[in-house]
Amino acid sequence: MGNMLYTKKSAAVLLAVAAVVGLGSSANADPNPVFYDYMQDTPVTPGFGDSPVIGNDAASINAADAVLATQSNGSGNPILASHPLAVKILAPLTNPAAIALFDKYNIKYVFADFESPTQANDTKSLANQVTIKAGNVPTKSKNAYIGNFNSYAQPSPAGDFTRPGSFSTIAKSFQNNPSQAQWNAQRGNSPGGRFQMANPGLYPGAPDYKSKTDPGSSMSQAPNILTTLFTLPIQRITTTENGLRGYGGDNVNFASGNAVAGRGTVNPNLYGTPAGSGRLNGAIDIPYVTRFNNYGNDFLNNAPGTAGRPYAFDTNGPDINGVSVANQLISRSDFSAQVLHYRMRGADDVMMFHGSVLGYTDQEEQQDALFGWENSTTANNIFALGKSKYAFANLSQTVTWRPGTSGSFKTRDVSHAGVVWSGVLGTTGSNGKAKSGDRIGPPAERPVGRQSADPAPGVDRRVPGCFADLHD
Repeated sequence: MGNMLYTKKSAAVLLAVAAVVGLGSSANADPNPVFYDYMQDTPVTPGFGDSPVIGNDAASINAADAVLATQSNGSGNPILASHPLAVKILAPLTNPAAIALFDKYNIKYVFADFESPTQANDTKSLANQVTIKAGNVPTKSKNAYIGNFNSYAQPSPAGDFTRPGSFSTIAKSFQNNPSQAQWNAQRGNSPGGRFQMANPGLYPGAPDYKSKTDPGSSMSQAPNILTTLFTLPIQRITTTENGLRGYGGDNVNFASGNAVAGRGTVNPNLYGTPAGSGRLNGAIDIPYVTRFNNYGNDFLNNAPGTAGRPYAFDTNGPDINGVSVANQLISRSDFSAQVLHYRMRGADDVMMFHGSVLGYTDQEEQQDALFGWENSTTANNIFALGKSKYAFANLSQTVTWRPGTSGSFKTRDVSHAGVVWSGVLGTTGSNGKAKSGDRIGPPAERPVGRQSADPAPGVDRRVPGCFADLHD
C-alpha cells in the first residue's frame, strides 16, 4: 500500500459529472493556472509555481528570498505576469527582515496557516504588514491577496451546510470553526489589505465535514460514503462563492434535504453577472484541495494503526456503524472531476495538499488536479473568451427531479440526492449575460454504482485499498 508523507491538516458518485456546460452566473477562473503546493516550496511538476515559506528565522527568510529572486526581475516584479509570486506564512511574523520581503518583491498571494483562536486577528495583522509600511506608505505587495487556511465567506442566512453542528477532533487545523464573522474580521485596514483570499479546505474525509457514518448526522440519509466524499467539498466551494457574492443560499432545509420556502436566493440574476464583478471587496477564491484526508475523523477510521497511522480508512476493512465501506474511495478520476467542479463553481486557482493516500505519489496527485482543471477542451475554450464573456452554470447546492415519468418534482441538496452538476458557458448578450442562441455543451454522465472511467487510455486511475490519515 506504500507509505504516507509529510504532516499537517488536517459512488458511483454522480448521475451527472463536471463536464457540463450551461447557463449561470459570473466566473473568474484562469484557464491556464499556476497551482501551488502546501508541502513543496519549489514543485518540479509543470503547472505548479513556487511558494516558499517565510518564517521568523534567518534560514527561512534567506531561503524565501533566494526563491523569490529567481522568479522576479530587478524591480521585484514577477518575470512572467502569468506566474505571480506567492508565499506561505505558518506563524505570525515578528522579524522585520521577514516583513521587509513584502516591500522587496511584488507578492500577489499570501497563504497563511494560523491555527489558533486568534487566527482572524493574526490574519488581519498580516494583511496590514504585507501591504503597508511605516508612515502608511504602500509596499510593493500593496495589492496582495491574503487568506488563512479554511477561512472563507459564507452566505446569509444559509451558512455552510457541509459542517457538523458540533464536533471534536485532535486535528488542530479543524479545531477553530470558520465563520462569516471571522471572515469579516480578518480583512486588513489598508485599501490593498482589503483584498481577501478565501481558502476553503476541500478535503474529502476531513472531520469538519458531515459524515454518512455518523448516526446522529443528517448526512446519514445520503446514498453512501462516496457520494458524500465527492459532493460535500463541491458544496463548500459553492458556499464560498455564494458568500463572496453576498447571495443568500439555497431554498432547502438541509437537515432533511427537502425544499422549503424562505431560505434566501442563490443568485437573483438567472443569467449571471459579468465575470470580474459581483464579489464583495474584490476577493478571490483559492481552495486547498486534496484527494482524501481523514486525520482526526472518528467516523472514517476503521483500520487504525495501518502503516503506523492512528487514522486509516480501509475499504477492505469492517463497515462503520453499519455503513458499507466497500468501493467507497475517491478514485483518481473522481478527484480530477472534483477539481473541474471547483473550477466551474468559482475557484480561481488551487493550493495542493497531498500525501494521505497510500501508494499514491505526490506527483500523481498534482497531475490529477491539473488534469481535472485543464483537460476539458470545451471549458478551456469558454474560459479563454475572457472574463466579460463567460458565466457559471450553477451556483446552487440543490437538484430538482421527477421520479419516473409522472408525479411531483422534488428538490434536494446534492449530497442527499447523490448527484451534482456544474458548468460554464460563453455569453454573448449585453453586459456579459447569456442570450438565446448561446451554445451549451452536453453533460457527461456516470450512473451511481459505477467505477470512474479512466480519463487517459492505458492509465489505471482506480486505486482500491486503504486511505489513511495525515498527522496534523
